[in-house]
Amino acid sequence: MLIVGIVGSVIAPTAYFLGLSWTLAINATLLAHLQPLFVSILGLIFLNERICRDDVVGGLIIGIAAVLITSRSVENLVTLKLGNLGDMVVLLATLGWAAVAIPGKRLAKVVDSVPNSQLQVSNSVRRFPTHNDNLKSASSRIHLSSDSRSGRRFRIHILL
Repeated sequence: MLIVGIVGSVIAPTAYFLGLSWTLAINATLLAHLQPLFVSILGLIFLNERICRDDVVGGLIIGIAAVLITSRSVENLVTLKLGNLGDMVVLLATLGWAAVAIPGKRLAKVVDSVPNSQLQVSNSVRRFPTHNDNLKSASSRIHLSSDSRSGRRFRIHILL
């Protein structure tokens, strides 16, 4: 888990911002949006997940868009000269973020996702002080409830 934390919190963001300094912002944004495609592919390989038709169609669309944007010209597209060093670094960062999502997906199959989500929301909100002067954490005013019949729907109530 230490490796997952280091890759997801240090290496991938550093690579992304480094790559962003070497490429166009539109390229970096589009390449970062390849993450769901990478997560689907890695989930298929490592978690034996099935990929549905919509996943394939969406993956093809974003993949074609990435090739068209990173080629930058028709000549580059014809000769298959795609992207620059910055594009490749951003692509590696995106792949790193996708790779660290796989242990989380495996954990979500074991742990109920609603308490897991509540813990994530509570931990992220706890870092910010409330609008009044008391030191009571904002996380104590966040309540997460789920519909026990479906198990998939949940509501977040934030009391201000």
